[in-house]
Amino acid sequence: TTMGLHLLYICILLCAQPWPRNEHCRGLSVPVPARSKPRAAASPHRTLNCLHKMEWMSHSMKGDFVLQDIIARILLSVNVSCNLCRLDRSRMLSTMGAGEWSCGRSQRRMPDAAAYNVRVIERAMCILGCFDDEHPERGLSEIAQMVNLPAPTVLRILATLQSAGYVERSAGGQKYRLGPRLVEMGLSILRRLPVRREAKPFMVELARRFEETCDLSVFTGSDMLCVEVAQSERTLRIAANAGYRSPLHCTASGKAFLAHIPSEEAIAMLSTRLQRYTERTLTSPQRVMEQLAEIRVRGYAIDDAEFRPEVRAVAAAILDREGRAIAAIGIPAPVGRMDDERLHEIGTALVEVAREISVRLRGRERKD
Repeated sequence: TTMGLHLLYICILLCAQPWPRNEHCRGLSVPVPARSKPRAAASPHRTLNCLHKMEWMSHSMKGDFVLQDIIARILLSVNVSCNLCRLDRSRMLSTMGAGEWSCGRSQRRMPDAAAYNVRVIERAMCILGCFDDEHPERGLSEIAQMVNLPAPTVLRILATLQSAGYVERSAGGQKYRLGPRLVEMGLSILRRLPVRREAKPFMVELARRFEETCDLSVFTGSDMLCVEVAQSERTLRIAANAGYRSPLHCTASGKAFLAHIPSEEAIAMLSTRLQRYTERTLTSPQRVMEQLAEIRVRGYAIDDAEFRPEVRAVAAAILDREGRAIAAIGIPAPVGRMDDERLHEIGTALVEVAREISVRLRGRERKD
């Protein structure tokens, strides 16, 4: 998921208008210096060095050479790599001083990552974030109001995104919606997730064994994102699809994840106002933390009609080699088919499967 978010971030970058080489970049106080000598031709290796300097790749992403090559060649195709290096270096020189900036293998962190954000990219990302399942289409004025930008500015960004396939106009031509390019990118990211590949056969077997839907979710910064589903063959079943998001504090998958990360991180994630979805939803961080302690002992988490009043669910965390949760595998079912005895039976099976998937993932890491 982290790799996927980085890839999406960089691909959105492609939609920005090219920056002029010898003018002030909008939003920056530091001018881009003119060069008397022509810049050497860019290469995938040089572009990746640029990305590493700006620390836009996580450590896990740096080890994925196939993904790195894809990103570098995409950047080269629109000739933005040198612009990125130059703008970032100018911003760093103005903030830190020339003596503190290094283009070698230094692991020095920037004082404030937000200080180096590119405004046009932030705007494009905000515009893309206006669309969701409840609002798949939006008009220009509606989007402009949501992102608090002038309509002409939003129109230019939308036109750029549309030309690249990231948004498209609706049949009537009056509204916009997300484009097929994002679908292609999302499917590509899903196919590359190791945990999804390892978990899929186990999920199919669990769905067949218990005749209930089985889902796999990963953490995305504030909630759980479903990345794979093995559907039940029952007529009455819990409908779930990849791309569905669910909260942390009141779902089985969310609580399974929270129970297997450092306590201070879990407390920080629960520090915001917890929304009540049903009468059984816990909105007290202290109460949720007490449940997390029980989950660590029991091995699996339970959603006792806390998110949807007609659904009970059970989930277990998939762990990395440090014992930290990287995903959660769960089974939801109608309340009438999920009594306490069945919850325990399914929960025990999920713990065993999650443990096996964790072992296989660690084996893949050693091979890589």
